[in-house]
Amino acid sequence: MPFRSLLVQSQSKETITKLMSVLGALTACAIAFALPGIYYVISINKTKQTHTIEAAFIAKSVETIIQARPDLWLYESIRLTELVSQPLLSLHDDEREIRDTAGKLVAKNNITVPRPIILISAPLFDSGRPSGSIVVRTSIRTIVINTAISGILSALLGGLIYFIFRIYPLRKLDNTLEDLYQERVKSLKTLYAIGDGVISVDYQGKIQFINRIAEELVGMDSAQVVGRQLEEVYAVRQSQDNPVGDFGEKEVILTGKGGGEFPIEEIRTKLSEIEGDESGVVIVFRDITERKQAEAEREKYTHELQDALANIRTLNEMLPICASCKKIRDDNGYWSQVETYISSHSDTVFTSGICPDCEKAMYAKLEQLKNENC
Repeated sequence: MPFRSLLVQSQSKETITKLMSVLGALTACAIAFALPGIYYVISINKTKQTHTIEAAFIAKSVETIIQARPDLWLYESIRLTELVSQPLLSLHDDEREIRDTAGKLVAKNNITVPRPIILISAPLFDSGRPSGSIVVRTSIRTIVINTAISGILSALLGGLIYFIFRIYPLRKLDNTLEDLYQERVKSLKTLYAIGDGVISVDYQGKIQFINRIAEELVGMDSAQVVGRQLEEVYAVRQSQDNPVGDFGEKEVILTGKGGGEFPIEEIRTKLSEIEGDESGVVIVFRDITERKQAEAEREKYTHELQDALANIRTLNEMLPICASCKKIRDDNGYWSQVETYISSHSDTVFTSGICPDCEKAMYAKLEQLKNENC
């Protein structure tokens, strides 16, 4: 396609393809990592909050025993074991331990949770003095498994979204560009078939399109002229008072490839490009040689008619003529035969002949001369 806009369309399509691919990839990655990440963070925080409350509650219960027997509470293992073994807010089993300030195990329930785990601890106080701590371990295996499953599902969803970003808009774009291409082809075929020459020039003065009539007038085909400067192909010079290069309708002289010159009538129209404020030009022109010839012949016939009318007006004036020899006096005072005068003042051509009266008189005179000779 000779128009530069088709190249722009191709470049735009490539740019949009890259953009949509990047957006699709970013969206897919965001969904694939964000959804499971959000689920994991929320679940861990919720678990920590629940077990922090449980640890604090157990710590309060243990502190009651510590305050009742501050020196002997370390030996209340049975009561402490019962205390850490009772179910609380969490629906899951947890490992619970009571340790003294040295970290020595004092009491523990009989539950071992599967790994991985998170650890929550709460300090134990006796009248404001640290006495030990309560340690709660809970398994996060279920959270990890659910996170992995949500990650797989999110990855599939991200892949689907990437496919939608990558394929669907580009398919719609391809359909739109194809429609535009078909419309442009129709327009070019119309321009190529019209009876006037058409040349399209970009903002740099390079020819982008030339139709069949323009090819005939400049003497070169489109393969020879597309991409060349306009002045190298379309050589025109001023005709009368029409300056070359002005926009609008005017008459100029076109020089063909063979050097022959002929008059043309052209119309130059400035076209704004899609990008920026740069402009191109479309030139529509036609050969007016026949029209000029017809105008010249019409002007010639007009002059001849005016001359004939002037001669007729001369013949319509009063003519001085001799009463005897019938000669006519012209404007210069010379006497001429009637046929000479009329021939010089009109296109009338005289032929020789004899009228019947003169014929009778001539024959009668001949008979008379014959009789006299006899």
